[in-house]
This record gives sequence, C-alpha cells and structure tokens, in this order.
Amino acid sequence: MRFLLTKCLLLRNCKVLWKRFMSGSLSCNPTGITPSQKGLVLGCFANKNDKTGESLSFTDAAKTFNNHVNGKLLKQLMSAKPPPARGEVRTFFGLDDTYPYVSVVGLDDGCIGYNDVEGIDEKKECIRDAAAIGVKSLLKFELQKIYLETFSCAESSAEGASIGMDAYNDHKSKNNVKDLPKIDMYESCNWTGWQIGLQKGSAQNLTRRLQLTPANMLTPIMFAQNAVKLLSNLGVDLQVRGKRYIKTRKMNALLAVSKGSCEEPQFLEATYEGCDLNADPIVLVAPGITYNSGGLGSLRSCEEQKMVRGEMSGAASLIAVLRAVSAMKMRLNLKVYIPLAENLIGSGALEPGAVITTEKEKTIVVDSTAKVNQLVVADVLTNIVSNKCYTPKMLLDLGPYCSRSELWSTQAVGVFTRNNSLMQSIKVASMHTGERVWRLPLWRQSTVHTRSCMEADISNYTPVFGGPAMQAAAFLQEFVPDHIPWVHLEIGGQLITNGLDAAYLAPGFSGRPTRTLIELLGQIACEDPSTKSQSCN
Repeated sequence: MRFLLTKCLLLRNCKVLWKRFMSGSLSCNPTGITPSQKGLVLGCFANKNDKTGESLSFTDAAKTFNNHVNGKLLKQLMSAKPPPARGEVRTFFGLDDTYPYVSVVGLDDGCIGYNDVEGIDEKKECIRDAAAIGVKSLLKFELQKIYLETFSCAESSAEGASIGMDAYNDHKSKNNVKDLPKIDMYESCNWTGWQIGLQKGSAQNLTRRLQLTPANMLTPIMFAQNAVKLLSNLGVDLQVRGKRYIKTRKMNALLAVSKGSCEEPQFLEATYEGCDLNADPIVLVAPGITYNSGGLGSLRSCEEQKMVRGEMSGAASLIAVLRAVSAMKMRLNLKVYIPLAENLIGSGALEPGAVITTEKEKTIVVDSTAKVNQLVVADVLTNIVSNKCYTPKMLLDLGPYCSRSELWSTQAVGVFTRNNSLMQSIKVASMHTGERVWRLPLWRQSTVHTRSCMEADISNYTPVFGGPAMQAAAFLQEFVPDHIPWVHLEIGGQLITNGLDAAYLAPGFSGRPTRTLIELLGQIACEDPSTKSQSCN
C-alpha cells in the first residue's frame, strides 16, 4: 500500500514538473537558478603569486555586498583558491536572492594612473578590462540584467562592459542569436559618468559594426542610406550629394576613383550646431572607400582583399562620433565630410600614370592606383579651403592610408600636425581612452619628394622617402593652408586587433579611435560649467 502511494505521488510530481518545464517556469540551467535573475560583477585585489589568499582585499562595493551576505562571498573566495589576480574571474551562485550570479574580477592594485612610458592611463584601462571580463563571464547564463560596480570610474566601467559584450550578429538567423542582457551600475550615483561611458562604448560598437559589414552590403549608396537612418531625428543636418553635385564641385579625383565601379560615388555633408552659430566649426573629414581592390596598377591579392572593406573605417568612425556628439549635446559646431566610392577594376578604371586636375587647377599624377584615400580627401580639402562661409576652428582628417604591410606600427595611431597645441589635446584624449597615439614627423624632404614628379604638380605616392604614412600626410598638406589648425591621423595601425591588445576588444576590426575623437571634441567644446562631466567615482 505504501509503495502504491509513493508511486502515485512521484507520478503527480512528474506531471507538475513537466507542466512547469513546458511553460518555461522551470530552468534547465545547471546552477538551478532561473535565467530571468540578475547578475553582479564585483572587484577584488590579490597578488598574482598569492596561492592562499593572504593578499586578498575587496573594493568598497564588494565589501558592501560581502557584509550584506554575512561574509559568504569572502568565504567562497578563500575556498576557491587561488584568489583571482588581474584578468582572472571567479563566478559564484546562490549567494543572494537578488543577485544569484556573482562574478568577482581581479584588479591590479599597482595600476595607479597615467604611465608616461605606455602613454595611457593604466588604471582606466584596467577597469575596462575588468568590466569586460566580468560581464562576459555571465553571458552564458542568459541573464536579463547585469549590474556592475564602477571600480572607482563609472565611465571606464561602462565603456569596458558595453564594448566587451558586443557581438556582430547582423546577418545571422534569429535562431543563432542570443539576446544580450542590459547593464547597469551597482552602488554608485555617478549617473553622468556612466551615461558618457555607454555613449562612447556604443559609438565604438557602431564603428565596428560598419567595419564588419560585407562590402556587397555596404556600397557607397548603402553607406549613405545607413548614415541617414543612424542620424535621423538626432539634430544632425545630413545632406547626401550624388554624382551631378560632385561634378559641379569639380571633385575630379572622387569621380576618377569611382569610374571602375558601376556604383556611383556619393558625398555626405553633415552639420551639427550645438553652440553659438557664429562660432567657427570643427571640421572632420574621412575617406569612405567601401572597397579597394588596389586598382589596375596595384591589384591586391585575394587574402589582402578580404579586409579592404575596412578602408571606410574613418568614415564609419565619423558617423558614430556624430551620433555620440548629438546624444551628449556637446556645445560645439561640427561639420563632417565623407566622400564615398569603390575602387574596382572596370572599363573606366583609373589608370596608373593618369593625371587629375583639382578644383584649384592643381594637377596630381596617379603613381599608385591603390592610394586612393588621399585622392578623394584632397578633393574635400580643396572645397573646404575655398569655402568663404567659415574658417575651421580645427581641421582633422583620418583614415587608413597605408596597407598593413606598410605600417610603421600596429600599436598606435600616427599623428601628423604642425600645431603643438592640437597634438597635446589629442595626446591627453588618447591617454583617457587607452587608444595610443604617436606623433610622426612632417619633414620638409617628404614634401620635396611629393612634388618631384615630371607629369604633374604632385604625386599621390612616392615611397622613396619617409614611407607611405609620411608621404600621405605630405600629399594632403599640399591642400591645407598654414593658417588652418590641421591634424592628420593615420589609423591603419589600430584598424585590426588580434584580441590581445585589450580584454574588452574581440579579434577583428577594433572600432578605434572613435572614443578618442569623442574625448577630443569634449575637451575643445564651448565651455559651459553645467555640461562638465563629473570626475570618476
């Protein structure tokens, strides 16, 4: 009789469990915790060689949580020896009903701030890494929300978390894409710093998403359409100019580059007005070569062409910067110019040795059909300088003007400028963002070689002196008067990462230096005490 009763109870319990499972209220999660719960990321300090936990200490937020759970967090960490050193993480389950999933990330107690040798603020970079490592450790549990402590800097914590958890799934079927949890800060009231960090992280993620988009899905026209969607209703005036307009402005280099493709060139003009309309605007320019085969004279190999869609990285970065500047309501006036084209081999493709005449009657001989970024930017610079409506407060152009085999370094963005004040501002901005910059020389001899051609006034490529990066800068310098504060960024070195540069960066296109540009613009924006961000806390 007892056996029959037990059997009936078991059958009834199985039916109840099956109904709960089918309704989704019962989780198959190995931890036994439903996936609708929250996760928490905290920090600790421990020496790398500490095997016993003697050097273990908590951040203030972790101390608060440990006291809340009556010391259970410390007990679990001491049991799970060794304690996490910098870059390591330990995850615990069921310590608290509100936060059933808790990850503790190791921090480096020695990273105290700016490292003059490395050129970055190591404390902020350590925080970004820790936030990314902690968030990624909880993604596999399909949580709805993850809370992070700010690790003493809300902005850096938000940057690391938002960049670290980003994934490119735009062309995967819905069945192969998991929803990412939302992130929020824990035990901090620095809402301003957190939101700035989220905006910067989102901007870098957008740049990466555009970089990763296949070239057949991001032609010049498609890029322009994406820009319209991304910038609509954000207070940015975006004008998309077609081939007829480009002809009327005598942008002959842009027309020549695009002739090998059936895709017509496009020209984007964006204006953001955030302060006094009489204030001179900051002008940003980037080439948008959505695919660069190398052309007739410098055709690239199949392996090289797999990544040439990244040559529109400067343009992608400027679209992301515009979104962030508008969202953060920066007090500055901004003008952005992006020439878009494909450099393909077709019946009208640009020939080696061709001569192009710019709007100002300056002639250019095409010694390399692969070096087209500087050609299309030269057209834009000529138009900017001839514009009588404004004088740029600062003129900045950026792009990957060199192939990876020609790079001077893969560890920093190359900066060319005649303006020491601008160089210092860029250096300070990069220090905060962890995206290294390095000043490169604009020697007179590079200009001599740029001008030493028989067929025209200047050449788009003369590798005899200074290398391709210096030659590209010297070439563009020909189109900028001395009185305009001008800076040229060679971003090819930071274009791609192998995933070892920072824990928050996945292998592939990096999205750099988007955050540095946003930080730079924030520094030189119109002064307004009410818009200054709070310090890290």
